[in-house]
Amino acid sequence: MFNKSISVMAMLLLSLQSVACDVCGCAINPGGGEIVPGMFQHYFGARSNIRSFSSQHLTLFEDEIPLKTEEWFHTTEFHFRYSPHRRVQIFGFVPINALWKLEEEVMHTIQGMGDFRLRANYVVIDKKDDESGKPLMNLFLGSSLKMPTGRSEYRNTQEQSLFHRNMLPGTGSWDVAGHFDFVYGKNNFGGMLNATYMWRGSNNYQYDFGNLFVSQLTGFYKHKMNGSSFLFELGVSFVDMQPDLDTRWNELQVYSQGTMLAPMARVSYFKNNWMFQTSANKAAWEDMAQGQVSHNYHLEVGVMYFINGK
Repeated sequence: MFNKSISVMAMLLLSLQSVACDVCGCAINPGGGEIVPGMFQHYFGARSNIRSFSSQHLTLFEDEIPLKTEEWFHTTEFHFRYSPHRRVQIFGFVPINALWKLEEEVMHTIQGMGDFRLRANYVVIDKKDDESGKPLMNLFLGSSLKMPTGRSEYRNTQEQSLFHRNMLPGTGSWDVAGHFDFVYGKNNFGGMLNATYMWRGSNNYQYDFGNLFVSQLTGFYKHKMNGSSFLFELGVSFVDMQPDLDTRWNELQVYSQGTMLAPMARVSYFKNNWMFQTSANKAAWEDMAQGQVSHNYHLEVGVMYFINGK
């Protein structure tokens, strides 16, 4: 009886250890931001981002001091776009994921190859901005498939005790997403709306990942100067993640869900065939992991090389 009680207590401690940052997983990447106003060329590029979170973990007893941790999720992604026709676009994404977790002044890390994504777009509306004053208007509809290429298993028991399954470099699941991108511009001003809904699957460990909705609404201003140009964007991003399900026990993972609304800013610089981009956002309102997680910031830098037009 004593050994059974100890085992139950240990299981509780392990489960409580990881509840907080389940919602900000390492391999969650629905895509977005691939559409650049007025640019239809083939390209290849790379981008790197870091997302910072603070977590407060649940306690077993009322007078117990909550355990607080800091998490930094980092993704470097190599990607390309190929357009066999102006109205057809094919994208590929190869991510490398890493996570640093600071717990009781000890830094823990996990890293590895992420899940490969393949996306296809069709340009439903294609109106060009020209000298006659007609506005730019594009509507893109697309779909993507995320494949279980990244590591989704624990290497040892220590890794299992420190990191939730969402924190592994890959999920081990096949996921499908639908994409909507709308661009409108006239003269040097315009706006963009994009939305992605991802249906996330189950992996071989009887873990069913919750679906995900991501959207961005931005206004932009283009400024030309000496053979180069800038694209300034201001807007807001919205994220809603549904809870995961552990199908072994039919147990809903309530701390894996979250909603966040974050103002964002992005600057792109174009020179010859190159584009350099940087962006940042920070949550203005959030309800993540039932209040156990706070979003600190999201920073991203990237570069693209455009090959030719379609």
